Amino acid sequence: MQSAVRAKLWDLLAALPIASWFGLVAYSALLELARATDWAQAPFERATQFANAGFALIMIALFALRPAAIAQPRDWRAIAICLLGALAPMTIVLLPRGAASPALLTFSNGLVLAATLASIVIVLWLGRAFSILPQARMLVTSGPYRVVRHPLYLAEFVALFGLALQFALPWSLLLWIFAVAAQFPRMHFEEGALRRGFPAYDDYAARTARLLPGLY
Repeated sequence: MQSAVRAKLWDLLAALPIASWFGLVAYSALLELARATDWAQAPFERATQFANAGFALIMIALFALRPAAIAQPRDWRAIAICLLGALAPMTIVLLPRGAASPALLTFSNGLVLAATLASIVIVLWLGRAFSILPQARMLVTSGPYRVVRHPLYLAEFVALFGLALQFALPWSLLLWIFAVAAQFPRMHFEEGALRRGFPAYDDYAARTARLLPGLY
């Protein structure tokens, strides 16, 4: 019992920096919503902020509620690569805003909103199995995970593409490509942890595409 409590405390400590980041995301989105007076003029943008806040709060709750991992990364390289992958998408927002037309901005916000709502559905389905680092907690093979092995990454790629359209082009698209490429090593290490934790993972991987059914 004490070892389980100790493992959970270490898990919470390790998740604290990323959970704090999600807390900042939620706070910023809710603050902007509270100050907004243009709901009728920018419905997609406001709905996206609301969805972002909801997603961030769900992530914080999952960090607190998830069990300790049963399989951990084997070396520091796996941890470093996965942290790089987690941080890479944030580089896009370091760029200045682009001069997007109203039509492009509406399209961009629509993509981000749809992908964020999909991410909420996926992460709720994944539940307490969620992890940033390559760890194994539970093997989820139903719902969105019955279609592809990494639906959350797919939704993230779409959301980031929509976000990139709002920043200085073409640099934002180059950073989007970098952010997408940084996720493939994460997938590799995550699948390794799941294989070590769950012997049934090989059968699941054999019948399920990684990202795109019939293609990859």
